[in-house]
Amino acid sequence: NQQTEEKVVTHVIRPTLGAQFQAADLSDITQTSKIFEGKEFCVINGPSSLSKAAIEKKVAEYGGSVVQNPGSTTFCVLADKVVMRVTNLMKRDLYDIVKVDWFKRCLDAQTFIPWAPADMIHTSAKLRLHINNLCGGEPAD
Repeated sequence: NQQTEEKVVTHVIRPTLGAQFQAADLSDITQTSKIFEGKEFCVINGPSSLSKAAIEKKVAEYGGSVVQNPGSTTFCVLADKVVMRVTNLMKRDLYDIVKVDWFKRCLDAQTFIPWAPADMIHTSAKLRLHINNLCGGEPAD
């Protein structure tokens, strides 16, 4: 007179991101430098010679942190190609979007190199205002 209970198992199939969009596993990274210390990066893509995951690992090795979506504490967005996501971030005008080449130059020089106009894919409204204030300001009498 024993009752049998049936367990109903449901499987939820979640969409997955392609490998090129996923965050790198940074758990085994050893920091070797502090040139990006205190700076948060959002990496969109990299050139064929340096994948998104490889860039994220380098950010961590050099003391920076990585986010998948930029926010108010993001230092800059790194991109090699202007894809739809980069275009959408440009429209929001909140983030400085910098070429991966700048990042590679910093690694090669082993030092933080200030951005030059040629390094920028997009300059945020905040940075444009800052530059305008530095360069423009009030005319002298």
